[in-house]
Amino acid sequence: MNVGRLLVEGGGELHASLIQEGLADELQFFIAPKILGGKEAKTSVEGKGFSSPGQAVPVSRWSWRPIGSDLLICGFLKCLPESSKN
Repeated sequence: MNVGRLLVEGGGELHASLIQEGLADELQFFIAPKILGGKEAKTSVEGKGFSSPGQAVPVSRWSWRPIGSDLLICGFLKCLPESSKN
């Protein structure tokens, strides 16, 4: 289909699946000057998760810029090793 770029805007489960399967190579997060949270709060990446530093997904070539009162953070994901995909 010759798709060069695809924007996926979803929830934490979809984001986790795309990262876990190595289907995401770039991320863009908007951070708003508001505090949300709590033990049951939804997060940007959910699913099984990456619970140790060895499982963490490295982000390279990151940048940030203000957009209005928000902050846009962009970066590129490095490929996950096969051992962390299971």
